[in-house]
Amino acid sequence: MISAYSPKRSTGANAYYWGAVIEPIVRGLRDAGHVLTSEQCHEWLKRRHLSTGVVETPTGAERFVRSTARLTREEFQEYIDRI
Repeated sequence: MISAYSPKRSTGANAYYWGAVIEPIVRGLRDAGHVLTSEQCHEWLKRRHLSTGVVETPTGAERFVRSTARLTREEFQEYIDRI
């Protein structure tokens, strides 16, 4: 049995994220006239919900964003809940 705090999410959770979270958002954005791929939507949601900070550089601000692949199961669920 895998602990609820396992460092990796399940393939089922991953399928849920891409099919039941990302795809409806992509369709809704398209209906509103904004065309994003699923990957672009994923990156946008990560920047919006997984930003860890902003650093000012000589060329502008750079935002640091966590990888969803590195989230624990609990963190991934919290991320989906925020979306």
